[in-house]
Amino acid sequence: HKPHAWIKANLSIVANGIAQFGLITWEVLQIWTKNGRFDGHDILWTVIGGLVFQLIWTMTPAVLK
Repeated sequence: HKPHAWIKANLSIVANGIAQFGLITWEVLQIWTKNGRFDGHDILWTVIGGLVFQLIWTMTPAVLK
C-alpha cells in the first residue's frame, strides 16, 4: 500500500489537516509578532470548523463530491 494512495483516498482529511496546521501556526506565531494578538478562541473555532467540515464532507453523497 503506497503512501500516495492513502493520501488520494483521504484527500479531505489531508487538506483539512494542512489547513488546521496553517491556521493554528499563524495564531501561535502572533505571540511573537509586534502587533500580533494571540487568541485561544481562534484556535478553538478553527478546530471546531475543521471538524464540522469533515463531518459534512463525510455525510455528503459521493455524486455531489
